[in-house]
Amino acid sequence: MSEGWKPLSDDGGRAPSGPMRSPSAPSGPQRPDRTALYVVGSVVAVILLCCGGFGGLGAYIASTAPTVLPEDRAGVVNIVDVQGWVDDAGAPDTQWEQLDIGPSVLGTREWDYEYEPPDDAEQVAFVSSSRSDELSQSEARSTFSTLKFGAGVGVRMIAEGVELEDTSELLSWGDEAYFARMVGEVGPIGQVVVVRRGRTVLFAVFGPVWFSDAEAVDEFLVPVLDRAADYHLPERPKVE
Repeated sequence: MSEGWKPLSDDGGRAPSGPMRSPSAPSGPQRPDRTALYVVGSVVAVILLCCGGFGGLGAYIASTAPTVLPEDRAGVVNIVDVQGWVDDAGAPDTQWEQLDIGPSVLGTREWDYEYEPPDDAEQVAFVSSSRSDELSQSEARSTFSTLKFGAGVGVRMIAEGVELEDTSELLSWGDEAYFARMVGEVGPIGQVVVVRRGRTVLFAVFGPVWFSDAEAVDEFLVPVLDRAADYHLPERPKVE
């Protein structure tokens, strides 16, 4: 994990009135719903299986990927965003976050972000997200479809008692959007987001925050998607 990371904004985000928390997440920090974390793990595993992940590039990625800086988390949905939406959550402990950015290969680039605290940590939010910058809109459309399919398969395969409720009508952003609420035995426990704008595809699973109306989505999630899609990786030395 990266050390010494700090929030992108001084205040770490503002507490909203729109996004809601799982009924299993009362006021104050606590461990997130572990079932939801299993959902994250299963979804990411399926996505990597469908899309190929980083494994196929092996040592090449390790030797040519750009050096990752704290501010690069702006290019994906991250823990500062999600925990900033939770009342009285405080600043996240960023020692449990990891961001990997692949090299630019023929105009494409893959980003992979994880925030998963250990079982004994007192945390409210969890996040697993990615970004794919594709060579063409056609390839981006294919990636969007694969990620959407992978999210559904991941939940059905492993997360017993958890279903995806399609709430895509709440999110009007980009060229394609899939927006689903994760619902467990206690009620909503998180959200799945897959969106495409042009050649960029953003994916995120987070919780226990979830959205119940379009106004909250427009106020809190849409600016995060705008920022992530607009972020350009500055030129910097490669990892040796």
